[in-house]
Amino acid sequence: MDMEMYDFTIALIREAGHLLEKEKKENFSVAIKNDNPKNIVTSLDIKIGEFISNRIHETYPEHGIHNEEAKDTTGNEYLWTIDPIDGTSSFARGIPQYSIAIGLLRNNVPVLGAVLDPVADELFSFRKGEGVWLNGEIIAPSRETELEKSFILLASGRKGDQFEWAGESLKKLLANANKVKNFGSSALWLCYIASGRIEGVVAGTASTMDIASAVGILNEAGGVMADKEGNSAPLSTTGTRLYASNNQEISSKLRKLLEH
Repeated sequence: MDMEMYDFTIALIREAGHLLEKEKKENFSVAIKNDNPKNIVTSLDIKIGEFISNRIHETYPEHGIHNEEAKDTTGNEYLWTIDPIDGTSSFARGIPQYSIAIGLLRNNVPVLGAVLDPVADELFSFRKGEGVWLNGEIIAPSRETELEKSFILLASGRKGDQFEWAGESLKKLLANANKVKNFGSSALWLCYIASGRIEGVVAGTASTMDIASAVGILNEAGGVMADKEGNSAPLSTTGTRLYASNNQEISSKLRKLLEH
């Protein structure tokens, strides 16, 4: 059954990617979410989300669905998680740093999923206990344990109460890491750790339920996702500070540097 659902997920995310790339050439609208101009949604977030949700419901009507841009539907022990465009701000500006994320949880544990970068044509995927792949090839995180040799991504967050912490964190990272970067898609952040492209991500606030597929990819690859106390970070629909990394050594060094 899992292999059948995995194949379904891969075919569906590919189809959604083709649809998104086709539709983005037409006009699409942009709206502000929650009265915050830094938090936006496009008409294609809605359209692609509906496309994915409808296909899942047709194929697995007994399953629940969590779509970042729609109300949740309940079901049995299986829950699909969808982020139709992860990195909407980049997408709306024509910056090629966004992705589509589709994952499947069983009793709140990611069991399979995929993250597609439709511009680069890179498809990251996993099946719990079986492996992590990029376009069908096995991937693995970096083995780096030294912070001064590591590439770290810092995402400050959108709220004013995070800015002072983010500014201090940036200064510390610039002094102690090899490179400090930022990209548009949180799902791709985790996939980049899983594939060895970067060593860590520090997010001032991030929700993870909609990108559960990427969380599953990182976990299956052997990476670490912790809160600021170092505890394993649970899937959540609310934003919280996160430390994602290639291994426990980098995770501990990042938290020691930025939380003390």
